[in-house]
Amino acid sequence: MKSRKAILGGIAVLALSGAGVPSLMAADLPDPQRQIIVELAKLRVDVLLILTETQQMKIEKLSADLHRVQQRQKELAAAEALRREQLADLDQQLASADLPEQTRPEIEAVRTGVVETMSGTAKQEQSSLEKRQAELTDQLRLETQRFTAWKQQAQLLASSAAQ
Repeated sequence: MKSRKAILGGIAVLALSGAGVPSLMAADLPDPQRQIIVELAKLRVDVLLILTETQQMKIEKLSADLHRVQQRQKELAAAEALRREQLADLDQQLASADLPEQTRPEIEAVRTGVVETMSGTAKQEQSSLEKRQAELTDQLRLETQRFTAWKQQAQLLASSAAQ
């Protein structure tokens, strides 16, 4: 007969490795040890289910963060389109032969302000948002893979423990 320490060591290895309960090994063990193996497998399933629930919440938060970044990018794109439209209108006014000479400096000043706005902080923010979007996308992909692996492992263990 195997020593108690060897049996408990085997139980711990089975429980922590994520392996199911091998039928030959379980059949070789006395009833109390089999029950311990089954209980450890069930506990591991419970832990994996808790991990998947936590992971699901993490994925939802990352998805919401990614959505906010994408929404801000759309807002910046709309503001950029508006500035380009303003710039086109100002260029059209400046090209007009009917433009009084005293208003030309005012329109040119407004045009310069629009150009500076376009090249300044908006582009920096867009660059920052693109970087953040890439980070969130990568992190979301990784966390989704982790979630899927844990869920599959929990399902495999649950079916093994049920046998």
